Amino acid sequence: MKVRIIKTIWVIFVTLLFGTIILGMISETIDCINVKGDWSNIFQIGILGSMFSFFTYGIIFWPPVLLLIFLIEIIGLNNEIQRNELKNLFIIEWLIISSPFAFWAITEGYLSWFYFIAILAIAQYIRLNALKFK
Repeated sequence: MKVRIIKTIWVIFVTLLFGTIILGMISETIDCINVKGDWSNIFQIGILGSMFSFFTYGIIFWPPVLLLIFLIEIIGLNNEIQRNELKNLFIIEWLIISSPFAFWAITEGYLSWFYFIAILAIAQYIRLNALKFK
């Protein structure tokens, strides 16, 4: 069971990538409506720019996040874990991981970090439901 749980960490990576793309599309759509810009920017900047940012700027943040989740799971898991225990572990992981992002969102005024905190919570929920319990 421990190995199956750890193998689901890729769900967080994929969810963060799609969340970044969706955020980019939303922000470019809002910019296009407000400024009466070109709708092709939604594709160029919203999608491609978001992917570029995720893999370049995000390389600073996402590997340590995934590594920290991996370490928390190695330490916190036992072989016979129940669904409620796993749910509690995922909540603790989410709180630990999202705390610095919430701090940065408040102190730096970059409120998009709250969006990523929500995306991380959704990823943990998807991971919990992806695991089959007896």
